[in-house]
Amino acid sequence: KSVTQQEGEGRKLGERMDNGAERDAEAMSLLLGCPNKAAVNDLFLLAFSTRLDEPTPAQLSTAAELLGSASASQSTAALAAVRRTILRCAYDSASDAAGVVKQLAAGSSEQMARLVAQIVVHHMPTWREELIECQVAGPRLLDLDWRVDIQTASDSLARMAVPTCLVQLQVQDAAKRRGELPGVTTATFEMNKEALNTMLDGLSKIKAQLSDVAQ
Repeated sequence: KSVTQQEGEGRKLGERMDNGAERDAEAMSLLLGCPNKAAVNDLFLLAFSTRLDEPTPAQLSTAAELLGSASASQSTAALAAVRRTILRCAYDSASDAAGVVKQLAAGSSEQMARLVAQIVVHHMPTWREELIECQVAGPRLLDLDWRVDIQTASDSLARMAVPTCLVQLQVQDAAKRRGELPGVTTATFEMNKEALNTMLDGLSKIKAQLSDVAQ
């Protein structure tokens, strides 16, 4: 591509980003119509709850009341802008007021920016945890329980009075769709000392590799 073509594509991309920022700024300015800070907080909670599906008529009606009798189109725009703001902050790990303010659309008022930062910082730990839990991912270990048993009866004399470890794992199944609540599977198995040592050796190697990566 020529330099002129690249510059033209860059301008078009910048224009699209600017237009999106302007739409968010206009929609976020609707929050100034909220009667109090509690209403703004409730609107953010409502917007986050609608992140997976389109808001229902009842939710839009609630948003309109929180915004101070806004229209349905204004309520939809405000919820979408708030939702995008929350997700930007979550994915960019904005954990303090300064980080949140950087994620706000250009043109947001200073008064609203301070209030939004306060709300987002307060709720972000919970929101981030919920976003992670809703991701489509592989099975996850939830709990581990174990006990040591002594065999007192066996068809082989050599196996009598031999200690074994009975292990029970609770595993959360892989979610097949985003937002789906996966089931939980319980697996119980028996291990002798040799098998346990083999597993512990493998886990030690995994721990060492994770520590190397984290450094």
